Amino acid sequence: MSLDWGTKRKMMYTSVLLLIIGIAGTIFLWPYFNKEPTCFDGKQNGIESGIDCGGSCRKVCSAETYRLVTLWSRAFEVVPGKYNFMAYVENQNREAGIRKINYEFRAYDEKNIFLARREGSTFVSSNDRTAIFEAGIDTGNRKPERVDFTFTSVPVWSKITREQRNSLAISVEDKVLSNPFISPKLEANVINRTIKEINDLSVYVILYDKNNNVSNVSKTFIEKLPKNGEVPIVFTWPVPLLEEPTRIDIFPQVNIFDLGI
Repeated sequence: MSLDWGTKRKMMYTSVLLLIIGIAGTIFLWPYFNKEPTCFDGKQNGIESGIDCGGSCRKVCSAETYRLVTLWSRAFEVVPGKYNFMAYVENQNREAGIRKINYEFRAYDEKNIFLARREGSTFVSSNDRTAIFEAGIDTGNRKPERVDFTFTSVPVWSKITREQRNSLAISVEDKVLSNPFISPKLEANVINRTIKEINDLSVYVILYDKNNNVSNVSKTFIEKLPKNGEVPIVFTWPVPLLEEPTRIDIFPQVNIFDLGI
């Protein structure tokens, strides 16, 4: 049975319409079925070396990193019954740091009796040593003989390039220690040679004795370090030092993750 012209025309229009719908549907749905690999899709794809890590991703795969190393953790007496705790941690990863990681200090006396506990969080820069400091911890009339330091959360590593690190041109100059055996006072200048203003900057000091052992520590804080500028800092101790330090290390710890570099 042959079709009349009107029926053929309707069939032709229907076919064209279906073809247009098919083309439009393909154009619309193509991006959903052919997405470029991303660092946030929960899959290992593209040039990633793990799930959403490695390759061009900002996140660094844990399997490709070295563990953080705690070089030492100690208590330093401020006044009788009150101590500052510090841990000194080394990150051997040249281009990986941690935006935030939780930690815990625990102190024990000479009989291994628990004295005090303090928790906190910190960032860790790449290829660097990090001071982790907690102040004014009360131990009553007992002296801490051992301070254990542990990280209590799993590190999430982020890429920090050498160019980013090298852009942080912060230095400390003009160190002067006065009255170490009466009322110790250490003064210096922190100099910012970058074009970025740095806010909420922690600055630490470590004093070493003639045997290169750590004899005391302290911390101060700079609210605002202007770009291409400098700020004076002062460290003081409420009791005399036992001996004059043979080496003084002052180092600002810049949180590169907060700078948007």
